Amino acid sequence: MSDDQGYQNIGGVKVTLRARLGCSRLKVREVEALRPGAVVTLDRLAGEPLEMLCRGHVIARGEVMIQDEAFALRLTEIVQRGKADELRQRRMRGRK
Repeated sequence: MSDDQGYQNIGGVKVTLRARLGCSRLKVREVEALRPGAVVTLDRLAGEPLEMLCRGHVIARGEVMIQDEAFALRLTEIVQRGKADELRQRRMRGRK
C-alpha cells in the first residue's frame, strides 16, 4: 500500500481537538478549598495565543474569537511535528 492510499484510508477518521487556555499547579488542599467565585491564575498571559491539541500534542496556536455565538480559535500558527514533540518533551522535563 502506498502512502497516498494509507492517507486516504485514515482521512475520514474523526479526532477530537482541544484548546488549552492555560495551566495552574495547586496543592490538593488548595483544590479542596476552591469555591464558586475563586480565582485560579493560569500560566498564560492575556493576549497570548492558545494551544490547539490533538491527542495531547500541540498542533497549532491561535486567538479566541466568537463565531455564531460560540467560542472559536482563529489559527495563527501550525506547529511542525518536530517542534510539537520538542515542546512536549520540554514540558515533561519541567514536571519532574
